[in-house]
Amino acid sequence: MHPLAHVARARESGVGLPEDPDAQGVGPPGPVNLWWEVARARIQGASMITAYIDMALARAHYEVLEDGSYCATVPGLRGVVAIGRGVEECRRELAEVVEEWILVRVARGLVVPKLGGVAIKVRRAG
Repeated sequence: MHPLAHVARARESGVGLPEDPDAQGVGPPGPVNLWWEVARARIQGASMITAYIDMALARAHYEVLEDGSYCATVPGLRGVVAIGRGVEECRRELAEVVEEWILVRVARGLVVPKLGGVAIKVRRAG
């Protein structure tokens, strides 16, 4: 199972995440759970990721496609693309795409580029 699947399961259940991901069998075993820190921060409403998503939404470029739907991209965030039937649907989809993009980059040990002065800082557990 992909490690981020645990985040989705926790989010869907509406419960917070425990302090120690290994204590209750949630999350992959091991001392370095970078994705866990980001996921816990998001679920508890930490402002770091929320600020990053807000900055991405503020910098987004929207285009109307031939079929009348909308496409959004964020300059500097390679591979981040969202499509929706209307602007609001596209914006909601873009927020989800940016969040997932951050989690995947952190889980893979990739740098999350600074966006308008907002940075994602992740500490290794140890």
